[in-house]
Amino acid sequence: MAIKISRSLVRTPLGYKTLQSPVTNILRTYGVIPTYNNMMKSIKLYLIFLIGIMVFAGCNRRAANLEPDNTYTLTGTLVKNLDIDQLLVIAAFKRNDTTLNRAIINIGNDTLANAANQYIFTYDDPSDLAAGDYYLKIKDTVTAWSDSVLFTVPGDFAIDTLSGIPENRVYRTSNTVSISFLISLESDGYLYAIAHEDSTYSNHGFSEYVTSGAASVTIDKEQMTFPENINDTIRYEVYMYSYTGTPSNTPFLPVVLNTELLNDNISKLDFTGNFGVVMVTPRDSLVAVTQ
Repeated sequence: MAIKISRSLVRTPLGYKTLQSPVTNILRTYGVIPTYNNMMKSIKLYLIFLIGIMVFAGCNRRAANLEPDNTYTLTGTLVKNLDIDQLLVIAAFKRNDTTLNRAIINIGNDTLANAANQYIFTYDDPSDLAAGDYYLKIKDTVTAWSDSVLFTVPGDFAIDTLSGIPENRVYRTSNTVSISFLISLESDGYLYAIAHEDSTYSNHGFSEYVTSGAASVTIDKEQMTFPENINDTIRYEVYMYSYTGTPSNTPFLPVVLNTELLNDNISKLDFTGNFGVVMVTPRDSLVAVTQ
């Protein structure tokens, strides 16, 4: 049976007021008809409940995405070699620890070519990349994943003098030889590099960091060695390197790069590895003698 609730208006000093019937008041008292305040409380609780569900679902979604579908690794070096007027960039790229040959890697409008599981690009002139900041951009053409690495090309520089040897460049093993060099702007540090004249560009030789904070370094005598078949004189090539970032070793460097103090500089959840720049000065040389 339907209950009919009657309402009527009565005039009061404050205006007209709806007069509820006794039945209405009874139904409100026992909760059959909710009051206005109770209705608003219910709506607020419902909205809070919905917001809680949405936040919880969002957190779960973010937690589920913490593990990427694929992981990528890049290792590479840009070499600006003022000794032989060469500028090139070489890199290796992997997806899930497997070499990836179907990627697009570029610096500006220059795209690296894939050859023998490496990406490489040689510029026409070392001045094509002046000192400054650039982006190495990478894209996986299969998954559409993409990212970039910011790197800095340091300023050109050169060896100033080799002290401790005469003008004829003859070095006696009892002497101490120091290298003075000009400053390479924007570099992260320096290394000196020496190698026998017949072993450059073959991942041989010796390089060591300049840790003095000055633009000079003393060559370690222990590295002025003589091959077994040579016991009188030998010519050494001497270079200075400036670097930025974390470069990798490459046979395009005249002397092997000491990476002992370098740590990976790419450390994202889905993208790791290292990339950096090495600037090579024009060479100097000396002839070492045992007597």
